[in-house]
Amino acid sequence: MNYHQLFVEAIHKKQILRVIMNSKEKGIITRSCTPLDFGPHKRFPDKGDRYMLYHLETEHPSPMLPSQIVKMELTTDKFEPKDIITWDSPYDWHIHRDWGLYS
Repeated sequence: MNYHQLFVEAIHKKQILRVIMNSKEKGIITRSCTPLDFGPHKRFPDKGDRYMLYHLETEHPSPMLPSQIVKMELTTDKFEPKDIITWDSPYDWHIHRDWGLYS
């Protein structure tokens, strides 16, 4: 299974990912993350598709280009969308999901 398929599976199963990534600020780092979405991010003018991850340790979202992902693993740990989504709807997800009120 490739990383993108794994990411989508994690969204649908609400499972936490262990991600090793090449951060521009900190170099190679490992984080436990919840998957949020994949697609262009309004903060970046290049409109390149990015993995939107929420770092559980730092409690910050992080958009990562696919080229920045070194390794991605699905864990057995689950998350609840209500615990990480702090903004109001509409939730304009690029990847369809069934997260109840947060879909």
